[in-house]
Amino acid sequence: MEKIVKFAREEYGGTEKVECMTLEVDDDNEPAIGLYRKVGFGEPKSIGRVGAKVEFGKFVLGRSIMRREI
Repeated sequence: MEKIVKFAREEYGGTEKVECMTLEVDDDNEPAIGLYRKVGFGEPKSIGRVGAKVEFGKFVLGRSIMRREI
């Protein structure tokens, strides 16, 4: 994770093109949310429920966006 952040900062940080990084995470994925917080991403902001049709019905997840300045 730190390598990705470092790459973004070195390649794009401080330019008008890129000011931050965002990622999308399942609302109930606490280990991932904890990792992203640890490397500087802010609190998750809910974007609602995302659904997809699967072979045996419908699969629905709560999703959030997390943001980090670079």
